[in-house]
Amino acid sequence: MKQQVNDISETLAGLLSELQSLRKTVDSLYTENRSLNCNVDRLLKENRELRKRLEKYEKPPKDSGNSSTPHPRSR
Repeated sequence: MKQQVNDISETLAGLLSELQSLRKTVDSLYTENRSLNCNVDRLLKENRELRKRLEKYEKPPKDSGNSSTPHPRSR
């Protein structure tokens, strides 16, 4: 019977050690996830800003210089 009690104690100690290790891993992954999410948010914001700036060059306002239709003021 004493052998069985020792086995249970050892098993519980091993499980506790593994649980603590898993908690550290979860904490570490949580921290890394938060950092990555901050980077994603920052990059999404930067992407939106750059797309707005790029629109000025891809779709400039039409005028008589870049349109086949004369601008009303140039008549």
